[in-house]
Amino acid sequence: MTMIKIGLVTIFMAIIAVGCDQSRGEEPELTLQTKIMVVALGPVPPRRYSAGGNRGDAAMLLPQVGEVPPSKLYYQGFENDVENSQVTETWRSFQIAFNNTTAMRSIKAGEDFVLYKKLADTYEPYVTIPSGEAGMRRVIFLSPLSLLKNKNRPWMDKPHVTVIAPGAGRLKDKQFVIKNLSGMTVLHAFGDTIANVDPGQLIGYRRNHQGVLYHLAARYGKQRKIIYNMAVKLGRGSGIHLYTLYDARPDTNAGRSVGVFRMVLPVVDW
Repeated sequence: MTMIKIGLVTIFMAIIAVGCDQSRGEEPELTLQTKIMVVALGPVPPRRYSAGGNRGDAAMLLPQVGEVPPSKLYYQGFENDVENSQVTETWRSFQIAFNNTTAMRSIKAGEDFVLYKKLADTYEPYVTIPSGEAGMRRVIFLSPLSLLKNKNRPWMDKPHVTVIAPGAGRLKDKQFVIKNLSGMTVLHAFGDTIANVDPGQLIGYRRNHQGVLYHLAARYGKQRKIIYNMAVKLGRGSGIHLYTLYDARPDTNAGRSVGVFRMVLPVVDW
């Protein structure tokens, strides 16, 4: 009788072990993710107002289609239908910032990420963001392909995509990064270093002095118009300063045809 009990216990334990192995094998793999911040950079359209009413009032009109980038794009996602025990495909929204910062969003690593523009009765591919490695954090800039082609509505066509990954590659350990997305060559000063930043060029600087103010200045054109002239304090704990130059409208950008987008990326996130 004792031998029979021992045998039954052994068989029972073996069944449990097999069940555990099978359940482990059926567990879904964790999705590896990368984080992105998507910012559209471009000229701000002039304000327009409606004709005055009976009281002489005038309301500010909304921008026309294509004057500004879409504030919201969409991507294909999936959701669990618990009642029917199935997974269904759905469209999810993705907010786009315009000349301003926004929050990081997690997406699947290792594959391109397509964002669609919503039309009347369908969705049209608008932006393809290249794949990123798991754990990587990137800033994605969208900019009009050509202001000369469509000056009044530069966002009608699909935009140009620029990917910047501070803290990775040649930008590793850099405290200041400047990217020139404008069509102008910019004369840039960082401390005692002066350089011409050509269209499309990316420059990074490394400074390890703590509590030191560094002079920053940028000019462009024959008249050397000032884009900015200031001082910043850099250090290992102060974050990564990212400055991006872009084409702007002088009448909505204080008389300058080159605008600047500035942000500080916390060190803990990069």
